[in-house]
Amino acid sequence: MAVVRDKLTVTTANERVDELVRKLQASFHTECRIRVDEVVKGGSLGHGTAVPGDFDLDLVLYSRDIDPEVVLDIGVDSILDKLDRFLRDHFKGLYQFTRKTSFSLQFKFHDDIDVDLLPSPYWEKPDDLHRFLEGKSQRDRNKFSCSAAKWQVKFFKDQPNEVKEYIKRFKAWRNRCWPKGQDNIGRPKSFLLGLLMVEAYRNSSDKRPETIQRELIRMIKNHQNIQIKWNDGYYDGTYCLTNQEFQDLIYNGRFTLLHSNPDDGTDDVYDNVQKRTRHYGPVQLPYIKDVANPFNNVYQSGIGNYFSNDPEGTYRPGTGKWTNLVQWIDTFDPKIPVEN
Repeated sequence: MAVVRDKLTVTTANERVDELVRKLQASFHTECRIRVDEVVKGGSLGHGTAVPGDFDLDLVLYSRDIDPEVVLDIGVDSILDKLDRFLRDHFKGLYQFTRKTSFSLQFKFHDDIDVDLLPSPYWEKPDDLHRFLEGKSQRDRNKFSCSAAKWQVKFFKDQPNEVKEYIKRFKAWRNRCWPKGQDNIGRPKSFLLGLLMVEAYRNSSDKRPETIQRELIRMIKNHQNIQIKWNDGYYDGTYCLTNQEFQDLIYNGRFTLLHSNPDDGTDDVYDNVQKRTRHYGPVQLPYIKDVANPFNNVYQSGIGNYFSNDPEGTYRPGTGKWTNLVQWIDTFDPKIPVEN
């Protein structure tokens, strides 16, 4: 006779993950000689937008012993191996290895929580990370995609409870339209859905579900023209400028133009606030900026493919193909609550 297990609750999932975090903080440095300066729960559990029974968790381990220049050069493979051995030793029967990617250790915890454990250099301020990434190739920037997690978490935690409830409903709808275990082309990722919902809520005049729904449909069906950046995000607004905004900063003295490059439409300027030379190119449309990493365009990275024969926890890069989301968004009703 089959055993029917109760659906895992958000409270229980958080308690189990906290157990894992406490062990890393208490013993990883002693056993593996890598300090644990901070551990941040990202993903739906960390953002406070988890749908019961369907948890995605990014667990980011920040350490001052992880040198960003070394990460650029050789990656974090040796650290992932140490984390794997540590978890096998301390959580026998609870830790189930899934796979190792270039940047993360993926595993199941307590059978029902899928975890991506990602080591990152420690960054004191968002601007420290952004200055490091500025001028790097997209390939190199991708090596630090987890580094903005702690500010992403703060952004979502600071949203009104009503917004977080609507995000949960948006995710539950996504799970019905693109069920796991089946081939799913153009499946919107949780982070993208969260950003779209925050923007739709802010733009709705009366915050009623019907108004939010209309705003979401408007944005998604006109996605080729979408431009979203965050005045309350965790990056300097000068990392994403329209041509008019760029000219305004020259006019008001923030920038001093040093050289224009007509062949590629870029400019070199001196930033009189940050006291350094910077290189600017025209902003690429469309865009949905990450709230904590101006070099992550979630318009592209937030839509991906999922295939039924993929190993659990497989990460596929964003495709930026919105066709299915456009086709199905009319079926989303923000009035439908999440089933517990």
